[in-house]
Amino acid sequence: DEEKTFGAGVLRILALVQYADGVEVDWLFSLPPDTDSFAAEWDAVTRELDALPPDEQLRRLQDRGRHLRWAATPNDFGLSDDVGTVYEQQGGGAHGGFVTIRGQQGFAPTLPAEATRVYVVADAARFTVAVT
Repeated sequence: DEEKTFGAGVLRILALVQYADGVEVDWLFSLPPDTDSFAAEWDAVTRELDALPPDEQLRRLQDRGRHLRWAATPNDFGLSDDVGTVYEQQGGGAHGGFVTIRGQQGFAPTLPAEATRVYVVADAARFTVAVT
């Protein structure tokens, strides 16, 4: 249950879910709840919106906030193990709200019985997961 700093927030690998034909990496990205991680971006956008009506300003700020949160999440996942298995990315997805975004990324094939460690790479962050 390792957690690493990832951009404006933190990224945690929640689980490796093993299936007969593949493995799924479940992850959670969280922004700090008490801080505005995107203050500079908000300031830039707010100045651009000054001429708009208040309801349109609010809508655009909410859209921008959603975009900034999703842009902060990992985009590229990789998987390897201590026995040299070559994994191919399969389907994945994510969902979330204002502070957390939870996702999953699939890989094939499944984990070999001989593997004792799995390495998950999410953009530049690297996690080691013990296989039990």
